[in-house]
Amino acid sequence: MNVPPSYIQLPAFRPDVEEGLGRHPTLDRSRIELGTTESAGLVDERPWLGRLKDCRALGPGIAIDDFGTGYSSSARLVGLEAALIKIGRGFITFLPYGAPACSLLQGRVAIVQPTGSQVLAEVVETEEQARILGGFGCALVQATSSARRCLQARWRAGSPPGREPRGG
Repeated sequence: MNVPPSYIQLPAFRPDVEEGLGRHPTLDRSRIELGTTESAGLVDERPWLGRLKDCRALGPGIAIDDFGTGYSSSARLVGLEAALIKIGRGFITFLPYGAPACSLLQGRVAIVQPTGSQVLAEVVETEEQARILGGFGCALVQATSSARRCLQARWRAGSPPGREPRGG
């Protein structure tokens, strides 16, 4: 579920999430993800972090969308303990066209890795982009439909992005 940062700031956020989860008691809460973006508009981030942590205690995971494309704070990564950090299309688009894009993207992945969060690259369009991302330690990709066919063939062959196919 995508949740705007402004809604998370409201005191009703956690009770609303709890009520929604209560309406579906058979749902596996660990398969639900509350996704949000970081926002420069947060006057005081403590309530925001606290409400997200409270909701995580109810079972759903927390995801930060488009990490590094707008206002970002590495300190929030430590405080939030998000299950998933999504790196936005803005960084992926420029792969493999130059050292600055590769260095910035590699830096984003490196910042996230010590937190224990998984890193997902959004809108991967080519096998080469997936290979580069895999080399940086980014094991999850959200591929476009055209790239998905190629990547699925590699996964079926036992070779995830960033690794050479077996026997080759």
